[in-house]
Amino acid sequence: MKTIRIGNAGGYWGDDPDALKYQVNGGDLDFITIDYLAEITMSIMNKQMRKNPEAGFARDFLNHLEPVFETVMEKGIRIITNAGGVNPAGLARALTKLAAAKGLNPKIAVVDGDNILDDIDRFADEGIDFSNMENGAPYSEIRGRVLSANLYFGALPVVKALKAGADIVITGRVTDTGITLATMMASFDWAENDYDKLAAGIVAGHILECGAEYRRKFHRLAESAVI
Repeated sequence: MKTIRIGNAGGYWGDDPDALKYQVNGGDLDFITIDYLAEITMSIMNKQMRKNPEAGFARDFLNHLEPVFETVMEKGIRIITNAGGVNPAGLARALTKLAAAKGLNPKIAVVDGDNILDDIDRFADEGIDFSNMENGAPYSEIRGRVLSANLYFGALPVVKALKAGADIVITGRVTDTGITLATMMASFDWAENDYDKLAAGIVAGHILECGAEYRRKFHRLAESAVI
């Protein structure tokens, strides 16, 4: 029976900075996923990108990867992360520079196209309803004040990247479960309508995505107990 081993090294931007190191050095893994994004994160990244067109992604990812980059490549661990934020291509360029400085040549794939901030007014003018889902307030009330607007991609574009041979997949707003589910779909050739398998993969993705942060919280509780 074919099996794969998936680790996770982050549940949000600001999670345990050593989580990737622990995962890479802690055992034999096929994939490591890292989730950096939340709604407020996207707003922060858009502000950063307005000031600097080469910003707008989680630079922490480069810091987390740098000390274990060679080991990742030696072990053949494939990394999938939505650290690309609102500028996944920018992160891919920075990652390429880091790899070149280390004499590495990973295959880097970019999943982009989720950021619709520059198009949202046009979409609204064309009749797409962006009314507030909670109170029904029209989009016109916030027009011109929107800081971020992103579509959620699921696993499918990541599956394509993995099947194309990517060592590292950099994405924008892909769901936290999607970056994990994609590893299973690509490895086991699950179809889009294999609903029972997909459901199991989504559950696994949720558990893995929160694991690193819960580990850190538990560690802090243990330290408090010792003190």
